[in-house]
Amino acid sequence: MSLEGLPLTFELEWPFRRSTSGSDFYVLHGVIRVESAHGLHAPMSVNLSATIREVMPSLEPNDAEAPVINALRKEVDRKQVEFLKSAKLLPVNFSSRHYDFKRGRWVFEKASEEQILDFLQRKVYWQTRATGGEVWIADA
Repeated sequence: MSLEGLPLTFELEWPFRRSTSGSDFYVLHGVIRVESAHGLHAPMSVNLSATIREVMPSLEPNDAEAPVINALRKEVDRKQVEFLKSAKLLPVNFSSRHYDFKRGRWVFEKASEEQILDFLQRKVYWQTRATGGEVWIADA
């Protein structure tokens, strides 16, 4: 679920791979799907900078999945992601602008109490509608 209320599903193709273009970044491919709009999706490529790689405990899903998904949500909320019905790949930078080096933590959007409540209600609704079963509420 995005902060703006879009019900999103993230399919990430682990693991991160070193860029083959000679650059000093790592790449993770995946797809973001809008669950409320049949067929709308955004194939994307998360480009993790060498600077961020240094502060990550590892590039394994246990350590990287939450900040990657939050970076993708942030780009969706900033309207930097174009959802299409075609297979066009969208590069998304996962760089030092998502990390506060002074405080040693990730920096994403700040939500008000009202936005958090609205987000949780939408998340529970869309996730139970899409997959049924339990809904993961806690986020790293």
